[in-house]
Amino acid sequence: MAQSVLDRIPAGPKLDALTAEKVFGWKNVHKHEGTLVGKKQDKAGRWRLAKVPYYSTNPVHAYLIEERMKELERLDRYQKELSKMTHTKNIPSEWASPDQRCRAAIKAMAQYGRVIPLNRSRTQPQK
Repeated sequence: MAQSVLDRIPAGPKLDALTAEKVFGWKNVHKHEGTLVGKKQDKAGRWRLAKVPYYSTNPVHAYLIEERMKELERLDRYQKELSKMTHTKNIPSEWASPDQRCRAAIKAMAQYGRVIPLNRSRTQPQK
């Protein structure tokens, strides 16, 4: 089975940035003075600059992903993706590493967030 581009990204800042953007809805994630920062919404809906957590390397931050999947009602798809990844390594899903959790969440979001373009060859009805 061929590896996807997402599977080739090592655990670290790039995977953290993808997780923050795709799963948590952060904007403008970039490196600033050696740390990864971005804009996230606070409870009032205002965009605030904040430091991106280490989702792909810190287990404490990785468990926030599961809570986010519950909020977005994507937990079933996330668990399915996570079980696929851990099954190939012959470990239980509960023992998944932080980077596996990140990849599963990004894949779960991609399944639901896909935009299907309209077929351009169809003609529009004339009035």
